[in-house]
Order: sequence, then structure tokens, then C-alpha cells
Amino acid sequence: LVTVMAKRTEDGYVFRTDLRLRPDPNSTPPAVSTRAAETYYRTVGQTWERAAMIKAKPIAGDFEAAERFMASNEGFVWRRNLDFASMRDIQAAKRQINAHRGSKNIEVEGHNVKLGRGGIREIEFFTQSQQLIWGGQNNELRGRETLSMLDVLARTGRITLSCAADLKSAYTFLRRVEHRVQMTDDQQTHSLPETQDGVEKLAIFLGYPNRDAFAADLVRQLETVQLNYNGLLENRPSAGTGVDISFDEEQPGAEDLDALRELGFKDAEAVWNMVRIWHKGEIRATSVGRSREMVIELTPTILGAFSTLPEPDAALLRFNEFLAGLSRSVNLFAILNARPDLLTLIADIMGTAPELSNWLRRSPNLLESALQRDFEDLELPEDLGLEQEMEESARRGLVRLFYKLEFGIEEMIHDLKSAVEKAMPDGFDSQNMLDVERRWVQQRKFQVGVHMVRGYLTPIQASEPLSGIAQASVSVLLRDLQDQFAQVHGKVPGGKLAVLAFGKLGSQELTLASDLDLIFVYEIDPDASMSDGAKALSPTAYYARFCRRFINALTAPTNEGRPYEVDMRLRPSGKSGPIACMLETFESYQKEKAWTWEILALTKARVVYSEGDLGQRLEGIFKQVLTTKRDPAVLKDDMLDMRRRIDKEFLDSKGASIKYRHGGLMDLEMIAQYLQIRHAAEQPDILRRDSISVFEKAGELGLLDKKTASELADAAVFWRNLQGMLILTAGSNQTDDNATDHLKRSFGRNYSSSMFETFADDIQRTAELVKDRYTRIIGT
Repeated sequence: LVTVMAKRTEDGYVFRTDLRLRPDPNSTPPAVSTRAAETYYRTVGQTWERAAMIKAKPIAGDFEAAERFMASNEGFVWRRNLDFASMRDIQAAKRQINAHRGSKNIEVEGHNVKLGRGGIREIEFFTQSQQLIWGGQNNELRGRETLSMLDVLARTGRITLSCAADLKSAYTFLRRVEHRVQMTDDQQTHSLPETQDGVEKLAIFLGYPNRDAFAADLVRQLETVQLNYNGLLENRPSAGTGVDISFDEEQPGAEDLDALRELGFKDAEAVWNMVRIWHKGEIRATSVGRSREMVIELTPTILGAFSTLPEPDAALLRFNEFLAGLSRSVNLFAILNARPDLLTLIADIMGTAPELSNWLRRSPNLLESALQRDFEDLELPEDLGLEQEMEESARRGLVRLFYKLEFGIEEMIHDLKSAVEKAMPDGFDSQNMLDVERRWVQQRKFQVGVHMVRGYLTPIQASEPLSGIAQASVSVLLRDLQDQFAQVHGKVPGGKLAVLAFGKLGSQELTLASDLDLIFVYEIDPDASMSDGAKALSPTAYYARFCRRFINALTAPTNEGRPYEVDMRLRPSGKSGPIACMLETFESYQKEKAWTWEILALTKARVVYSEGDLGQRLEGIFKQVLTTKRDPAVLKDDMLDMRRRIDKEFLDSKGASIKYRHGGLMDLEMIAQYLQIRHAAEQPDILRRDSISVFEKAGELGLLDKKTASELADAAVFWRNLQGMLILTAGSNQTDDNATDHLKRSFGRNYSSSMFETFADDIQRTAELVKDRYTRIIGT
């Protein structure tokens, strides 16, 4: 049929015929079954095909079958929801036409009146985009004729009357010009002659006296179309600085690469190729038509959000890795469309906190926590009686607080218990329980990390909620596991268990990367020999097995991640000691056998879970041991020997770490611990778990002059905040090698070279000050 119509004979031909609008023309035969067509449009149909179907009309063959197909395909063309993403696709198609077949500027000689700037296709695209957006809700806008649809758009208030009149006039004019061009030698062309003489002849053919008179009318009509088209379709969000970037071609244009460099991306070609892969649907996250539409819609906003970061290329690459790991992301892109502030948050995470970006890549559902009502506005409960100005400050973002000003551990425990109960209303399942608790921990830690990224919490301020999260996790998990364990092994008569936290959890100085230093202590009735369960165990085996199960539950990796690492080397006799020890064993060891370093570690010890009065008795043991009078000279010698061992083990490989460098956090902590062990017998008030409080109290008690006490407290604040920032931005405590890049990330969008240089000077100055005070107080 096509060949017969298109074949030229001595009598001419019937029609030129184009079959390229059929579904998937590169791989399908000329005739496609209705079922195949319906499946194609439903699964992979694109916006330009929806626009083409607006003009579809049965003209021959089985009209009933044709109408059934048209009716079945209505849902593809006319969507019930407002579809603004279609404007982006139509715009992209028009830019591709501009690049391949049209001109980028308005001209006269050689101008394509159909595909060029201000041409017929722009009027059609203008009209069809509005039909696709609003036609799903208004049947009047489903007509095939461009001129009549412009009238309907004006009547329904979608465009102005003057806009409709201008476009109708231009459409009629340009169609007339197109017809006259094609009447010349029966050419299938839409372009004006290339020479002024050729245009002169066309002008006379159109009834104009000369070329200039025709050119004036032509340019006026083309500019009118372009003005209206740009106002609707090309007034898209710019990529940060108002630049226009196309990702539709096989290779990037020079102006596209220049625009990306202008935004701050160093490897513009890599960025362009990355974004083009999103647009082409070559990753799972954008393989679905709807998600592809939305990521095209979001691209300018994405580029704008990332362009303001200190290292936009690296941040965008992490975002790309995040997208590549998603199985489907229609919901994510819909959320980002509705909540563009969330995209800024993601950019901040990818640019400032690679560790958090790794969390997101492993668990994309962490973003859901950012949608919770209280994620940003962490105001205090009303029953704390905060003043109105504090509440106003919290709302303005000047002061952000997590749970409570005081340690809100009971609220956290209640929150975690509620999460478990809601997730398992129909019965107890140990694996589900573990997953729920791990998910809660990850979401809460992520929330704290985000508040650090946003500057709402300094690392020191974040330590308290991070410590509360860990303690709540330990308490709830341990209780739940005890119930399970007792169902099989019963309970030990008179048995009481306590969990002791040392290190950063004990002193409530946790960072996002801290492990948990734990010791388990238990007490039983003197006559108890076995537990009372179906599978009875001796007390030693009972608590050893239970504590091992608890550690495995806390640390074993699952789909919900690994909440914490646990270190038990501080238990009596270290690695060779039992995993859980009796109260009497713990007490006698601390009073009679503990090494100096173990006594120092006891300054941070805290009971984080206990049964009965066991916790109070343990706190009493801590105080007795720490207030025992000791020989200052022996204490200094032991501490200097410890420092030498630390130097030998760590300084070669970690010479510039915040913790181990001379004048770093380790030296500060040793000074604070020395002051406590040296003076606690006479001044028990010096006993504090964190070094900042120790230095402040030492100044009050006269154990240090006030200037030195203040300097050391300030140094502790500086080092801890720096350590927290580096863990957030680099995942380590190091300040050498790539320190410059990591510290730039720490400043995020507020980065400036002068600020960084000042901060780098502070690092060196602080280290020298602490090293000097360490030498004066302990020795060298």
C-alpha cells in the first residue's frame, strides 16, 4: 500500500508516507497488532508519542477496531493527574530538533519555518504541552486541530486571549509560507531559499513587492512565536545560575560543558555523561518512564543544589552511586519534586558527609525519617517549661535540641519500645524485633548526623543524643533477649545483671563511628548452682552464653546494618577473662590487681543497665577505687610509660590523628585522668567522666590555675569538635594526607579559604599548647 502510494509514475504519485510514528519503528513490522501497541504505550511510551497521539484519527479499515484501540489508549495520552513533566519532554524534543534540523537563531535565508526557531513546531508543541497537562481533567482540550485548541486554551484560562490570537495569526502565516515553498518544484522541504534572490522570488510568489517587505513580516511572526514559546516552555528552572544545559545529544556541546564549568564542576564532560545516563533510563532508578520524566524535571535543581558545595563533582558522583543502588525511585523523585528542600539536604550529605552518604546508599529508607514532622523542629517537650524565647529560637534554627536538654534516656527507651510494639502487634518474633531495633538506631543516628551536617548540633552537642541512642538500644535489646533466654533456660536464683559502659559511651562522648566499650557484671544467691529452666545452666555458663548472644545481636550484620561494634578488652584480665564476671570478682580485681591504665579507664565508667541495687553498688565501687590515695611519682611514671607504648604502637602509622598525636585528645584525657587519680582522695568532687568537666572543676578547686584550666577545657572542645567533623566528613580521625579536602567538607557551603587557613593554624596552635601543658603536669 505504501509503495503504491509513494511510487512515482508518468502521472506522478499519490502521497509520501511516513511510518515512523508506529511503536518502536526500528524493530517492528509496518503493521503492529493492537495488543502489542497497547503494551508498548503502557510500558515504555514516551511523552512525544503521547503528543503525536493527540492528532491520531482512524481513516480507513475496520473503524470499530480502530475506535476500540483509541479508547484503550486514552489512559496513555490523557492522564488524570496534572502532568507538568510532559513540558520538559516536549521541550527536550524541540531542543533536539533545533540541534539536528533547525536553526538556533531566527534568520530569513535558509530558515526552516517548521522546525526552526519561532516555527510551526513551536506553536504545535506549545499547544500540545498544555493539552497533555490539562486534557486529562478537561475533555474540551482533547481536540486534534491546533487553531481550535488555542481558542479552547484561551477560553478555559490556560493562556491569554492575546497569546492565542498571536499564535493563531503566526500559525496561519507560517503554514501559507510552508505551502508556497513546497509548491516550488514540488519539494518536500520546510526551509526558505538559501539566497536573497531565491527569497525575493518567494516573496513575490506570496504577494509581497520585494524580499525586505516579506522578511519584516516573517521575522515579526517568528519572534512573536518564540516570545510566547519561551515564556511557557523554556522558562524552566535554571541549574543554579540561570544557565541552560541540554543532555539530549550523543555528545555534549561546547556550550553545555562551559555551563557546567560555570556552575563549578571541574570534570564537566563526566558530569554531563552521568546526567545523560539518568535521562536515557540506563540505571534502574530511571528505567521507568515516570521516574525518567521526573529526574529530567529535577535535573536543573539537582545541579543547582550540588554546584554550591566545595567539591561538587565528588558529591554528585556519590549521588549517582546512591541512585544506581535504587531498585525503583518513582516515589523518591516524587518526594523530591514535592520537597525540594530534601534535595538540598541530600546534596549536603553527599558533599559534606561521605559516611552518611554510605548509610543512605545501603539503606535508602533512611530518607523517610527526614519526612517525619519532628525531623527538623526538634523542640523540647512542653513539660520542661522552656521559656518562649527558647522555643522561638528553636523554630528559627538558632538553637536545635535533641529530645531533652538533660539526658532524656527514658524517653528514648520508651520511643524504641513503642517502635518494636507497633511493628509486631500480632506476636513476638526475635528476628523482626532485632530488625526494628536496628532500624530505629540507624534512623536516630542518621537524624543526629543530619543535624550535624546542617549545623544545628556541634559534634560535642551530638554526643549526648548519640550516647542516649546507644544506651536505649542496649537496655531494650537486653530486656527483650532476657525474656527469650529465660523461656529456654529459666533464671538463676537471685540473679542480677549490670552492663558497665567505659570509654566514650561511659563519658557520653560518642561519635557517629564510636564502638561500645562494655563489661558485664552479675550477682547471684550464694546457694544458686543452676538456673531453673527446662535446659538448666550453671550461673557461669548462663551469663556467659546470654552475654555472648546479646553481643552477637548487637553487632552481627543484617539487612538493617550493624548498629555498633563492641569492645570488651577492659573486662578484668582482658581477653583472657570471662565474658561476664561476678560482682565479687570485679570488686577484688579493681581494688587489688588492676593496672594503672585500668584505673584510668575507670574514670569514665558508668552503669547503663542494671537490675535491683546492683548498679548503685557498682557506682560505689568505682568511687572507692578512684578515691584511693596513690603515690604521685609512681602514677606519673606509669602514665609516661603508657604514653611511650602508645607512641610506639600508633605514631608511625597515625602520627597526625586527633587522638594519638602529641598534644591531641589522648594527652588531654591523660591530663584529666591524672588530675582525678592524683587528687580524688582529698577532692572527690574532681571525679567527672568527661575531660571538659574535669578541667572546669579543677579550676574551681584550685588544682589548676584558672588560665590553664580554661585553656585545657577549650582545647578539649576544639579537639572533640574537630574529631567529630572529621569522622563525619572523612570517616577517620586523621588530619594528614587529605586533611585539606576533609576540612573543606567540614565547612560545607560556608567554606572559605581564609576560614580554612585560620582553622588549620588553630590545629597546630592547640596541639602545641596541650603538649606544653602535658609536659608541665605529667612530664616528658
